[in-house]
Order: sequence, then C-alpha cells, then structure tokens
Amino acid sequence: MEQLYACGFDGLGQLTGHKNTRSSTPSFELIARGNSLRVLFSSFGRTIYADERHMYTIGIPNSYLIPVPASRIRCVFGTDEEGAIGLVTSNRRLYSSLPGKHRKQTAVLEQSKLRTRGGSKPSYRNEITSLAVAGSGKAAATFLRQNGDIISTLIVTSSALQDLIVSSDAVYQESKNLSRLVRPGQARQLVANALAFTLLMQDGTVYTWGDPRYGSLGRQQEDGFDIPSRVAALQGSKVKKIAAGGFFTAALIEDGRLFVWGVARPGGPQVTILTGDEPTIFEHITVTREDTVADVAIGDSHIVVLTSDGRVFGVGEGVDGQLGSMSEKLKGFAASWRQISTEKVPTIKSIACGRQSTFLICQGSGDSFQTVHNGDAIQVLTPSDDEPESAVSENSAGEESSDGNESEQNSDDSNLPMEGPDDWFRGGAG
Repeated sequence: MEQLYACGFDGLGQLTGHKNTRSSTPSFELIARGNSLRVLFSSFGRTIYADERHMYTIGIPNSYLIPVPASRIRCVFGTDEEGAIGLVTSNRRLYSSLPGKHRKQTAVLEQSKLRTRGGSKPSYRNEITSLAVAGSGKAAATFLRQNGDIISTLIVTSSALQDLIVSSDAVYQESKNLSRLVRPGQARQLVANALAFTLLMQDGTVYTWGDPRYGSLGRQQEDGFDIPSRVAALQGSKVKKIAAGGFFTAALIEDGRLFVWGVARPGGPQVTILTGDEPTIFEHITVTREDTVADVAIGDSHIVVLTSDGRVFGVGEGVDGQLGSMSEKLKGFAASWRQISTEKVPTIKSIACGRQSTFLICQGSGDSFQTVHNGDAIQVLTPSDDEPESAVSENSAGEESSDGNESEQNSDDSNLPMEGPDDWFRGGAG
C-alpha cells in the first residue's frame, strides 16, 4: 500500500479535486492511497495518476484518454492545451484521440508504414515503445526493432503530433516532415521538454536532439542539432533515469550523481547550480555533501530531488507552492538547493513533478484504494478486463500486413546505417 501526496498550483482542482477553492496548495497534502501508485501525466489543469488497475483524472476532465488497464500503461503523452491524448502500453500498442480538428477521430500510428519486408532484405518488426511531445509541438516515438538476435531502436520524429499519429493511410501520406533513424540497442525512456527530446537506452547511453537554444541539448552540435546524438559529458556513466520539463533536463547516474543542463526560464532568474558563464554549460550537481541522489523530477521551471537518506530538495520557481511550505519564504524563486519540509509525510519511495506541482509517492498502510479528497473534479477511468477493441483503432504490433503491395508503397528503411551523423533519413511516409 502506498500514499500519494502533492503540493503546488491547485486553482483548477488538479491536486485536491476541489475547484476554485484556492490557487495553490503550499504544503504536501494526501491525495490518495493505493497499490502501485504512479503519476502518469500532469498538465496545467489536470493530473492523471493510477493504482494497479484504474486511472484517475483530477481537475479538468480528460475526454480523450482511453481507459486501458493501468498496469499495462508504459507512458501517457499529451499537451497542456489538450491534456493527455494518448498512451503506449507495455505490450507495445498505441491508443490515441487526435486533438484539435481531429478530436472526434480515434487514431493509431500506422506501423505498417514503418515495416520493411520482401526480397532478400531482412524483415523488421517495429513495435512502439514510447512517445513524447515537446513544448514546441514536435513529437517523437521509439520502436523496438528486432531481427533474430539483433535488437535496435527506430526513432521517428515529426514536426507535429498529427503527422505522427494518424487515423488513415490518406492522412499519413500527407505527412511531409517525418525523420527516421536507427540506433543499436533497446530504448528505456523517452522524455521531452519545451525544446528538445532526450532518449535513454538500456545500456545507459543518452541521446538528445531538437532545438539547441538555451543549452537544451547538453552537448556540442557537431553532429547536428536535429540528429539524435550522444551526450559526450555522460560517456562512461551508467545513466538509470532521465527527466525533463520547461527548459531543464537531468540525468541520474546509478552511483547517485546528478547531471543537469538547460536554464530555469529564458530571460528570467536562473539557478546557481548551473555555474557556467553561459547557459550552454553542462554541470554535475551535488545536492548535499553527505548523500547521493536517489530520484529526480522536473516541472515547468523547478527541479526536485530525493536523496538516499529520504530528504527532498528543490530549486527553481516556487511561486505556486511547488517547492512546499518554504515557497512563501523564497519570494517566488530558489536560486540554490533548498530542503523541502516533509515532516508529516511517511517514508518517501519516489517523486514526480507536474508543470507547477510536486508529488511524493510514500510507503502507506491499508488494504484498499481510497481517494482522500472526494471533490467535484475527480474522474475515474475504469477499464474492462481486456484492452478496448471497438472503441479505438488499435496498433497490433508485429502483425504482418495482408497487403501484398506494402513493400512498394513504403519507404524502405532496412538499410539505414546504425551510426554516424549521415544516417539520418528524411522524407515523407510514402
């Protein structure tokens, strides 16, 4: 049994479930109890979390999210404007409802367009493993590609989410700006902030790509800013987790070291933990002299870490209470690490951040799920025993197409090189 606590902006009831009661929750409040609690998605007006079976939306109702069993959810993606609009499951299926003008259409990424087969060339099965949307509107997805014992990752980037998620072949073929790249090994985690994408591989290698402004890539740009390239400063370090939000990105090493790059907010106050003369400097951060970092999470312009002895530290913006009870003493901003009070909170297991909020998942007691705040803005997404079949177009990863002309219609990416800056393939879907 676990307990979920939260602090931060609550003007739309996205933390407590009560609308228009107060603009912020400056100290940690208990939200829920349950087994296997996870914060799946948090935007300006809503928070989505789950126990071992159900998903729960607090704040603005999320009408686009498909209720699949929570234990199968690998990642949830979306935007601040639309909320969560899709998810990827552990059995490598994608469910989504397109935002904007396509919002009434259910959609699925057409993996048949990303599969090659026929002739003497190897046949690849590209199974989706994650999808992320940057603040710029660009989207990226990773696919597990396996040919016998050889495992690699296909990275697909698009200038717009609608180009990456489609409702029909016709819509897909209108896409003009899809980019594909193959990297060796299996993807572990894909995250995005306002400008860039960061990908962590199972072997601990980290790639970044996107808009290079404000040090968002954490690396030099010799290989090109829009090409997924290794972060040189992390070479030789076994990275176990990455986090991103606003204009920050962080990489947590297995030995407890923490690396952070980017800026708090362009043109605004900056944090002293990035001590370089330019915002492009990549820095190794020491939170305390005694302890190592056990977990890290990033909001829109604040960073929170959990140390090995269970303490919580924060840095960056705290005007909405996202740095806990000390937020009021900071005049809105913490330029250096400050310890966040967790006196009334049980043993902390992990942390998460929303845009203007911070969450603690703690060791709890009891034997059943309970929403502590039964407010007017709590939505329960109850799945059936099986993932929905008729409610949404579904990506059955790895199934061979019955269309015998598939190899003629698709761009053949089976010969994409595995390494080097020249292995970036550009072109439309057809």
